[in-house]
Amino acid sequence: MFGKKCMDEKEYYLILNIDIDSTSEQIKKAYRQQAIIYHPDKNNGNDNQFKKIQEAYDVLSNSDKKHLYDNNIIDDQFNCSEDMMRNGHNATFFTSDPTEIIFHFEDLFSNMMFNKEPEISKDNTFTPPITNKPETIFLTLDDIIYGCEKKITYTRDLLCSKCNGEGATFSSMIQCITCQGRGYCDSFPFPTVCRSCNGNSKIKTNVKKCILCKGNKKIKNDFICEMNILPGQEHNSKLFIKEHHLNITIKHDLSKSSISMKDNTLFVKHCIKLEEMLCGFTHYITLGKNDKHIKLEKDGYFNVKEPIVFLNNGVLLKDGSRGSVIIKCFIEGTSKEKELKKFLPAFKKIFR
Repeated sequence: MFGKKCMDEKEYYLILNIDIDSTSEQIKKAYRQQAIIYHPDKNNGNDNQFKKIQEAYDVLSNSDKKHLYDNNIIDDQFNCSEDMMRNGHNATFFTSDPTEIIFHFEDLFSNMMFNKEPEISKDNTFTPPITNKPETIFLTLDDIIYGCEKKITYTRDLLCSKCNGEGATFSSMIQCITCQGRGYCDSFPFPTVCRSCNGNSKIKTNVKKCILCKGNKKIKNDFICEMNILPGQEHNSKLFIKEHHLNITIKHDLSKSSISMKDNTLFVKHCIKLEEMLCGFTHYITLGKNDKHIKLEKDGYFNVKEPIVFLNNGVLLKDGSRGSVIIKCFIEGTSKEKELKKFLPAFKKIFR
């Protein structure tokens, strides 16, 4: 499953000449028959075959070992070689980092000098940082002026609570046969982590796919993030909500409005007619729903290129004051506005 067995799968049944669904009595009977035939004390005895028979019976006569063998739950759990049974696994070093090799030799010589068993790290897992896809919040004009409260519902993958992120459930734990419960195997030039139990010294029995996460190890959970948006948030500004690990982009929903904002100042485009530019007008402009009207009044001709500034009528600031509102007037009909540009000097002389 995770590696290649030294024996082909189900070879133990071939050695004892039995079926895979044989009972314990049939296994015992087959073992006795084969042991008599290949016993080393017999004239035609075969020492190597007798060892294989002993090994096969040792596995198939034990219900836990037989279950693991039948289901191919781990690799190298049952080794056919006498050397591998004695020494664990071949001395293979799985790393490309030269500093790791130094650490292994330091541990080895330290253990040899102080007569200690080698320490095998059992926690080699890396937990990646929690990340979520960026979220976007759209603010209306009132949200920009006064601030607001917003809620975001997002989904995050968390480790399955039923299987603790294993992807499978099991009924019990038994001592690892390969390393004899030590978590490591003796090999030259240094000990290696047991690949059968991954250094945990025990293996799981009756392993089944988790019914909650379907073997995915994680399940999706919905969360709600509530936040207070301060007045004057700039368009495309970024927020990071630490407790939720959320990256949020603020956008202004002013596509149908003639208002924009920068540095807590509101910029308003206001359309007037040609006769209003020449003769004057009185208009009322409303910004937020809770705001009073801004009175825009001109008695006669005025230069539309000159902005009109209203102080303390814009975005609500931290000290309770308001930002500025700058109104830029333009003449209704862009083509007429272009035609009138050449007459502006004359208008100034006539209506000054």
